[in-house]
Amino acid sequence: IGRKANQQALSTSTPRVTRGSSISFHYVAPAGKLDGQNWVGLYPAGKTPGSVNSLLWSYCGAASGDVAFATSNLAAGNYAAWYLYQNGYAVLAGPVNFTVV
Repeated sequence: IGRKANQQALSTSTPRVTRGSSISFHYVAPAGKLDGQNWVGLYPAGKTPGSVNSLLWSYCGAASGDVAFATSNLAAGNYAAWYLYQNGYAVLAGPVNFTVV
């Protein structure tokens, strides 16, 4: 189909959110990578999964769907979301950058 899987597997329609509101990400498991313990984690911008703990995370075990995170516990700043494989740090997609204002 010509799509770059990494760009389509995780996305947000709101890359800039007001602190206290929620941010939603749409995910699609790449072919052969569907697992009940796939997850989306939020990290400070510039940090990679596994190098630091995620600030927030949620399992995303369906073939595709949406996952929302409350931003009330995040300080204003830049962050990145990563879609990760099997409860580990193998990257399925990301980073998807976003800003909390």
